[in-house]
Amino acid sequence: MSFRIDKQTISDLELFADKDSIPSIFGYYNRTVTQGGSIILHKIFRSPFPDIQVLEDRKNELAFFVSLESSLELNKRHFDYIEYYLAIRRTPLRNHVIDAIRDSIANKLKPTNDYYTIKEGIIYLLGVLDDLRMFLLEIKDTQIPESLRSSFEDALEFIESDSLGSYISKQAKDIQKLRPKTINRLDYFFRSKHKNQLRETIDTIYRIDVLQT
Repeated sequence: MSFRIDKQTISDLELFADKDSIPSIFGYYNRTVTQGGSIILHKIFRSPFPDIQVLEDRKNELAFFVSLESSLELNKRHFDYIEYYLAIRRTPLRNHVIDAIRDSIANKLKPTNDYYTIKEGIIYLLGVLDDLRMFLLEIKDTQIPESLRSSFEDALEFIESDSLGSYISKQAKDIQKLRPKTINRLDYFFRSKHKNQLRETIDTIYRIDVLQT
């Protein structure tokens, strides 16, 4: 359940502004790096909850992040590109060595934007997931609020899974080290087989972005 806020009340409280140059409460607090984080924060301001437990959880989450000595480094351009990659309409590449060779040769003979987007998107994703992995490992032994613990554990389990863990490394960010079969395998992994888990993990990062703000 959430409060209903009419347009007049929003205007009277100056919660939002039609233009960035006009001051607003949301504009004052919105220091999120990612677009996804900004959307979550906007929803919080747009639909405040009267549930005391939700408010207590949020207070504890904010206090937790204030107390942390670590922070998750975020890059807006990387996340914009990742969302662009995940949204492309091209069918996910097939996880098969013959298809990988064929796709690679076809791209060399006639380069396409989609194949380039897939390669770059995978590289950015590997980097982002590696950063999240290191952050979650750093705070693993801290007093993580129960309202966050489950999503953090799920994200770390996903990143360190047998299918993905071996690719989550700084070296994997070098596009020259991503072989055609790896590109196909990871594209199928990210955009088909485990797309829901990936989305949940990215949403966890957006939630962290809000709390760090």
